[in-house]
Amino acid sequence: MLSGGSISEDRLNRHLRRVNAEYHTPLDRTDKLLARLCKEGYLLKVRDSDTGEEVIEYFVGPRGKIEVGVTGVSGMAKEVFGIGQGGEGSEDSEQFEKRLKRSLGVRESNAPEAENAGPEAPRRRGRRDDDDSD
Repeated sequence: MLSGGSISEDRLNRHLRRVNAEYHTPLDRTDKLLARLCKEGYLLKVRDSDTGEEVIEYFVGPRGKIEVGVTGVSGMAKEVFGIGQGGEGSEDSEQFEKRLKRSLGVRESNAPEAENAGPEAPRRRGRRDDDDSD
């Protein structure tokens, strides 16, 4: 979702330490938690050893995309940054929305342009001068 849906193992561990995840998880250790999240389909663990050293990245898994989705991620980001609680200026809120949509890869819909475009005609195959009326 954010950052292209991937994060390196080192960066993920830094974020988990920052929020004291090792003390506030339902399991003993964070590595067990990550293994369970991978097993249940919330995360995908990908090992890449093309460069000689092993690089591990985590991606959002299929279950994470379905159950959390873009709406859940944007809602959490707004909650964390305090956007939409009335105290922020509308300009700051608009800037945050633009940055969040860009980061999530969400395109802004331009309704008037979409209405005027109309359905695209299917392309015909074959040669242009090909007549069957011989």
